[in-house]
Amino acid sequence: MKPLYVFIHLPKCAGTTIKTILEQNIENTFRYPRGVEPECGWQNVNCIHGHFTPVLPVEKGEFKNRKLRYFTLLRHPVDRTISYYNFSMGTHAPHKIIPFEEWIDDDSSETHMKYNTMCYFLGNGENNKAHELNLKIAKHNLSNVFFLFGTVDKIDCFGDELYNQVLVNFKFYAKENVWIKNATKKHFIKRGDFDDLIIQKNDLDMELWEFANEFLRSRK
Repeated sequence: MKPLYVFIHLPKCAGTTIKTILEQNIENTFRYPRGVEPECGWQNVNCIHGHFTPVLPVEKGEFKNRKLRYFTLLRHPVDRTISYYNFSMGTHAPHKIIPFEEWIDDDSSETHMKYNTMCYFLGNGENNKAHELNLKIAKHNLSNVFFLFGTVDKIDCFGDELYNQVLVNFKFYAKENVWIKNATKKHFIKRGDFDDLIIQKNDLDMELWEFANEFLRSRK
């Protein structure tokens, strides 16, 4: 039976661009999880993408007897956190703009989206917060379960590998930082504003980021 390609879309890690490319190049590609079985049937789905942990497709059981081929893109934790804050205060702004220091220290909601997000998703996190165990699982998954992963800062290399292994025509788009385009918004932040605080909060993701880059360097 043909394999199922599974793209783990880590929030604010260029995943929207990747999922668009996948939908344009691979027939029967769908966002996952979804409440309704697609018209083609689960066994005819070729690729799924979304914000979920690697274990979810196994637990839900729609793809029994399919070989799952996981891949993903990671991003430097500082850049990822900045992007998520600006996104939250921009496109999905709450009624009240929350200063960054207050926002990142608020553990009442979205903790797994604010910091240590990559460890949470790649390490099969639960209850909206990543822990040391999730870091260990994430390292194992990247080195033993995923057939491909890359980093946003080297997205061209990821695109080459994606084409070589999946025959996906990776089209490159002009790179830009959303916060620069919206720099007139006083509450938006940029590199250098809160880097130390972000690194402190993302201790697990920083270790995973270093691990991922060292792993990729060792494979060259």
